[in-house]
Amino acid sequence: MHVGYMIKMERLSQKMKQAVLAKGICSESQLSRIENGNIKGRDEVLDKLSKRLGIAISDDFKDERVRVEDYVVRYERIINTRDQEGAARLISELTDKFPSAGIQTRIELELMAIRLSLVLKGGEKETRRKLAKYQDIQSELTPQQAFAVLKMKGMSLYTNGELKESLEALSKAKCMTESLALSPFERADFAYVLSVVLMANGQKFEALVQAKQALAYFESIMMEQRVVECHMICGVAYKNNDNLTKALEVFHLVEMICIQFDLDSLLGILHQNIGDVYSVMGESERAISHFEIAIDHKELPSELLYSIYSLVKEYEKIGRLDQVKKCLKEGSGLVPELHERKREYYEHHFNAYEAVCSQDEKKIENAMLSAFHFFKKRGSHKQWMDYAKKLADLYARNGKYKKAVDFYKMIVG
Repeated sequence: MHVGYMIKMERLSQKMKQAVLAKGICSESQLSRIENGNIKGRDEVLDKLSKRLGIAISDDFKDERVRVEDYVVRYERIINTRDQEGAARLISELTDKFPSAGIQTRIELELMAIRLSLVLKGGEKETRRKLAKYQDIQSELTPQQAFAVLKMKGMSLYTNGELKESLEALSKAKCMTESLALSPFERADFAYVLSVVLMANGQKFEALVQAKQALAYFESIMMEQRVVECHMICGVAYKNNDNLTKALEVFHLVEMICIQFDLDSLLGILHQNIGDVYSVMGESERAISHFEIAIDHKELPSELLYSIYSLVKEYEKIGRLDQVKKCLKEGSGLVPELHERKREYYEHHFNAYEAVCSQDEKKIENAMLSAFHFFKKRGSHKQWMDYAKKLADLYARNGKYKKAVDFYKMIVG
């Protein structure tokens, strides 16, 4: 990466206009040419620009005491243990080193800090902001830096509910892995991230392969939390492949590990998955019990809403509309706290179930049609298929057999 890109990246990061940076140093047009790599710029000009930005922009004058290697062990441990306090401290330390680090070292440190910000609750928005400047100049990055940016972009998109886009970014990153000298940790961490996104996109077999690959490494270093996370993906893969006995076997193993190593933070997602299995098995009361336990162990609105929505569906199955209304009221208060894409997801689901509670057939039809078209346009296959079946059943129940047949045809392909 040439010096001009580093100047531009830092200027944009500080939300500084070209006129402000260039004032008294060079013309705006000269700064623009430097930033775009059209001219190198005199050392005197570069020195003044770097001082105004508060950074070292030349590797010739970098502080040799700033070494990426000094932070790697802590960096990996924090990510593996999801240590939020440790992440915040290390991000602060790395940020303090930015001004005295040369261009390449600065980029490595900043990419580490961005990855660590994904450990923090609510850190996704800041991650997207910081990644934006790197996504525009990927051709100027080293292959490993470009890989890291794509990986984190995929993680950020997944967190925002953009599942297809997330998989596209991670698929590009995966194509790069064969030619990169990644550490065992980086390969395992990427395999796990990819397994999560593959599962979210319905690619259960591929997700299982990636999760097992990550699992082998995390078992070898006895990192219990990551072992549990990998087992969880394996269990979900078995569940989604209708191997419910195997899924429960894996989830109960996970429960034993969580209890043995005091991994209470993982009990929410664990009981959610156990509840999902019992839901598929038609054991609604047991499913509801586990969903309620899951809620007791969750804090983030997006995580809570997933379990609340599961309760909504389960109570509707057994005709407990009073409980459906109660859950919808509780969930509606959390929906505004979500990112737009996830907010729209729950709004359509909740509108459909509110219509069901009204027991007004016309309201039910309109709400379900709206949800059906929304999820079909978004490409959420399972979601629109579910609403297609509900609509088919609704039309058949009301004697509108032609419409019912049309939706049944969609379901069978």
